[in-house]
Parts: sequence; structure tokens; C-alpha cells
Amino acid sequence: DVLSGGEPLPSVDTVLYAVGFDRHQGVSQREVYVEGLRRTLQRLPRPRLFIYVSSTGVYGNHAGGWVDETTPPAPVDAGGEACWEAEQILEGWSCQEGWSTIVLRLAGIYGPGRWIGVEKLKRSEPIGADPEGWLNLIHVEDAAAVVEAARERGRAGETYVVSDGQPVKRLDFYTRLAALAGAPEPHFDPSQASRHRGDRRINPAKMRSDLTPVLKYPDFESAWQAESSA
Repeated sequence: DVLSGGEPLPSVDTVLYAVGFDRHQGVSQREVYVEGLRRTLQRLPRPRLFIYVSSTGVYGNHAGGWVDETTPPAPVDAGGEACWEAEQILEGWSCQEGWSTIVLRLAGIYGPGRWIGVEKLKRSEPIGADPEGWLNLIHVEDAAAVVEAARERGRAGETYVVSDGQPVKRLDFYTRLAALAGAPEPHFDPSQASRHRGDRRINPAKMRSDLTPVLKYPDFESAWQAESSA
């Protein structure tokens, strides 16, 4: 492991830091997101640009209200807290070392093999969420397009929230997804909804105006239809 071994990482022009959490690996989210980033920064020669992929989970619960980059972070779960702490470490490093950085706070990523809850629907298992809560989504291909747009047109030091701008209530999402997948109608168990406390709607207006990405999938239904017909 290069990081644990303390060896320097290679010098590059642009760094994309996008790390996912695997709960089966026996390490905490803080260790992955916070300490992992810290060790990377210590061993990385200064790039022209460092793009950090964070999460809209930093915003916590806004009772279904709209949030954007001007909304103060107030995470309510371990993942959001870890991402917010990592963002602050990156900001401090940027100020101290003079790095150019961009933070992308992504909504829920979906796409081939990553359709949220579709297997539960097919097995007629309950969805552990509040049916009146909101989902904010971005297709994986569109997320990649936004990253490329940030590299080309993003302003150093800025933060952008990233979503398709079409928040959908979970009841509507799972009802439509069940119909598209030929699965039974969904049923919900709100008692299992603790990890879905962050109820909010994401406004990606700044992403659209600054980065001007062309989204291939403006909503989840168009993505499902495209995948099904492929």
C-alpha cells in the first residue's frame, strides 16, 4: 500500500479524488474519507488542480427544503460528517500550500448495476425509508461529465453541488421504478429510515451556469428506458 508505506505519489497535472466507502472492509468512514485524504495530501506533489468528490450528505436534514452551495453544511450521519471534515482539511491544505482545488458535492449516483432498491422491489421487500422524503440523483455517466467540465471550466476554490435537478419523492421514484422493472408495487418501513434522515432538495443552478454540462440523462426514467432498449 503506497499510502501506508509513506512513499511519495507520482506528480500529475490534475488529481481526481473520488473514494467510496465499503462497509465490509472493517474501517470507519472517518478513516476512509478523512485520514485517507490527509495521507494522500501529505504524499502528493502539488498538482495544477485537485478535484475532490464529496457528497450532498454534508447538508443534513432540511425537511424537504431546497439547498445549494450557500447552505451551511450540517451533516446528521457519519458519512456526511466525514465528508464535511475532509472538505475542511482540503480547504486548510489549499490555503497553506497554495493548491487550486474544486469540491463537487454529488447527489446519489445511479446507473447500470446501481439502481437504488430495484432488487428489493423485485423481492417485494420493504423499502427502509420515508415515502414522502426526497431523493436527489445523478447518473454515473453524467457525474463523469461534470467532473470533466469542472476540470475544463471550473473555478479554483469553488464548490458545486451536482445533481440532475429533478428531485423526486421516494414514493414516486419507487412506484415508477417498480413499474419499469416489472416488480410489485413498493411498500415502505419508515422505522428503518434512520440513514435517510437527510431530507432535502438539491438546486444545481451553479453547476449549470458555471460548468454548463450537457446531461445525457435528465431524469432517472430516461436512463432506465435507454438502458432497457440497449
